Formats: sequence, structure tokens, C-alpha cells
Amino acid sequence: MRLYKKRYCWMLFLLVFVTEIVSAQAFPFRAVRKGTPLPAVSVEDLTGKPVALNSLKTGVAVILFFGADSRIKKKHAVRALKEVPPALKDVGDKVTFMAIDVLGDSPDVIKEIAEQADFDGPLYVDANKEAYKAFGIFVMPSVLIAKDGKVEAGYGYTHNLADMVKGEVEILLGLKTREAVEAALHPKTAEKSAGEKEALRYCNLGESMLKKRMIPQAEDAFKKALASKGNYVPALLGLTRIALEKGDIAQAETYVKKAETVSPNDLATVLVAARVLAAQKKVDEALSKVLPLALTHPRSQEVNEVLGRLYEQKGDLAKALKYYKKALSLCRRGE
Repeated sequence: MRLYKKRYCWMLFLLVFVTEIVSAQAFPFRAVRKGTPLPAVSVEDLTGKPVALNSLKTGVAVILFFGADSRIKKKHAVRALKEVPPALKDVGDKVTFMAIDVLGDSPDVIKEIAEQADFDGPLYVDANKEAYKAFGIFVMPSVLIAKDGKVEAGYGYTHNLADMVKGEVEILLGLKTREAVEAALHPKTAEKSAGEKEALRYCNLGESMLKKRMIPQAEDAFKKALASKGNYVPALLGLTRIALEKGDIAQAETYVKKAETVSPNDLATVLVAARVLAAQKKVDEALSKVLPLALTHPRSQEVNEVLGRLYEQKGDLAKALKYYKKALSLCRRGE
């Protein structure tokens, strides 16, 4: 009976924990909800002039809350401020946009964020954290959308924050239906063509052969994949890796250049391109490609492993060890 109770409590804890996480992603404010009037709190512009948030009584208001008490929050604040306002440009005359620092950052930091985001609109400060408390903000940055003085929606930071905000605003303005917005945000994946399915099958075979160190068979499989679908990126990258193993750097460069013309920002393409640059002894150029991935893909074992190899080749053993350790840690955790 005691064991049963322990299991029950653990399952209940997991249910509550997961529910909280889902809620945080869906609505990042604890103290307000849909239909709540905007709280009677004021923020100040950078000259010290107060603005009452509950004065936004008519029309649609989009309020971006941000802060920069950590590197990642600052980075996300820049991206949100860079992407959300332009997403609203077509309805700008119908929407009031406010960007409010709620973590007490200095004016210099706030201006730096605005400069990096190419944002030249007004900025506001929640000096006494009144808004922070009144809304119960617990995700940063976050966006609150109100209409006629009442809360309508809220979103925590995500890669498609601007699209989500734009869609909700278009719904509130009667420009689009919710169904149309949802379809745009979550498009159905197109059915793979017969050639692409065949290419994928050959690529899976090629990867299997590579793991078994059956290089000629792997090369043959990747070439058959290309015959099924020209310039199929996974096949081009597989052939690039094989060319590197053979020491044929020129051929490796030819393959990876083709992959880059099709999918230049794909993670796998960037990492394989970096390996080709390293083989050409262009280590600094390779690092310039991969280092940004350490910010966008911090939990990628492969990114950290490649950085370790590059720094080892460069002779910076301290940094190489740092990234090797992180890659090993991620490997042990199965990430």
C-alpha cells in the first residue's frame, strides 16, 4: 500500500508539473487571464514620463515585456524586438505597440537592445516592477495582447513569436479567421514524392553502411539516392563525408557546395561544410560558421563535438576540452 501511495503521489506530481509547463508555454502571466481588465499600473518612458497601461481602453494593444538580466534573455529580447514590430507593419495604424523593460535594466542596456534590434520606437521602463507583479510575468520575453482595455491573449518567447502575435492581431481586427491563422502557423507537411521516398531509403542504407565501415557500399547507396532525387541534401552530405575519409578534399568541396545551394542554413549542412573547411586548414572560417550554432543549438552533441575538434586543430586545448566535455555530458544524458 505504501509503494502504491508513493507511485500515486509521483504520478500526481508529474501531472501537475507537466500541466504547469504547458500552461507557461500557452499563457505566460499568472495574475491575469483572458477577459481581465488591464491592471491600473504605470510605466515610464526613458524621459521619465508616466503612461498608465489601463489607459489603453480602445483598439488593439500589443505589449512586449522584456529584460536582460542574463545573456540569453538579452538575446531573446533583441530578437523579439527585431521581429514583432515589423510583423505588425501592415496593421500599424490599428495597433498600439509598447515595449517595456520589466527587470530594471539600465537605460544604456535598454538602448543597446533597441540598437541591436534596429528598433526606433518608444521604450518604457517598469521602474518599480509594478507591471511585472500586476501581470504575474514568469516568461521573458513575453507578449500580451489586449483589445478595448481587456486581455485577449499572451505568448511566451518562442521561435515563431512574431507570427503568433501577428495572427492573433489579425483575428482581433477581423482580417482573418482563426482557422486561417492556424493553418498558416501549422501547415500540413506535403506528401513526399516517389523519388524523394526512394532517395530517403537509399540514404538510410548509406548511413547504415557507413556505421559498419562499408565505405564502397555506402558511397553506392548515396549515389543511387542522388539518381532518385537530384541534389538531395542528405545524399550530398553523405558523399561529402566519404570524400573527406578518402582524403579527396576537392571532391568533398564540390558535394558540400551543392548542398549549400539547396539548404545553406541546415544544421547538418553547416557542420559538414565546417569539416570541409577544417580539412582545407581554414579553421577560423569553420569556427565562424559553427560558433553561432553553440547559441542556437546549445544542447547539440554534434555541434559541441565539432567545436572541440576545431579548437583542437587550432591548438586551443582549453577550449577544445570545454566543448569535448560538454559533448560527452550530452552523450551520457542521451541528448
